Amino acid sequence: RETKWSFTVAKGEAELRLTYKVPKGKAETVQASQTLGELLDFQSSMVLARNNTEAAAMVNAFVASFGWAQELARTYQRLASVGHFAFLDFATKLPMLSPPEHMKKEAERLRREVQTWSSFVDKLRFEFAALNWFTMWQLQKLSRRARGT
Repeated sequence: RETKWSFTVAKGEAELRLTYKVPKGKAETVQASQTLGELLDFQSSMVLARNNTEAAAMVNAFVASFGWAQELARTYQRLASVGHFAFLDFATKLPMLSPPEHMKKEAERLRREVQTWSSFVDKLRFEFAALNWFTMWQLQKLSRRARGT
């Protein structure tokens, strides 16, 4: 199955969805997805429903993966909120049951990117005081226009 965590940042807002394919008929599949709210409801019902060790292991794997997916979504939101040009219009996917260690490393890398970007912008704003008159969104538009994109 192609079940993946889907992270999208657009207009300064990060969105987390779980996307997957559902069989429709014998040879056809349909793309489906769940929003963060729907996933939180699902997580609650799954945790309450675990009653045997096999189901508990599956629920625990989902809960761990979902927890790190939420952390990644918060970090993508932080990157968008500090105006990181590479994350203002961004989308990526990870397999649903990615190893928690992999997701944790990615979250740590992205947190470092928030710090690096913030320091870079602070340095530029100190060096070029006129930049302080503009928001990151305005600077991003100016940068795109200057590059002709």
